[in-house]
Amino acid sequence: MEEAVLSGLFSQLTSDKIGFAMLATLAGLFVHFGKKVLRDGYEWASYWKTQGVSSLMSIVGSMGSSYALFETGETQMLAFFFIGYAADSLLNKADKVSA
Repeated sequence: MEEAVLSGLFSQLTSDKIGFAMLATLAGLFVHFGKKVLRDGYEWASYWKTQGVSSLMSIVGSMGSSYALFETGETQMLAFFFIGYAADSLLNKADKVSA
């Protein structure tokens, strides 16, 4: 059953669309990272020392969310971009609250 669902999923989406969707997700992550660096004055190394765990979790979470969108047949690149941006933002806020 799962194989049929996956084969149907990947037959609908070409490898190009999947690749562009992952790039859009990563672009959203990096735009949020850039905003934090510019606004808060972080440097690359200090950002990863203070928020490395939440940033790694946001990468994993956003890729999982992107996969969930693949299952629904979503192909709008802006949706994938927003997932990456929102995942990093939410997990950084959660990290601040728990600290």
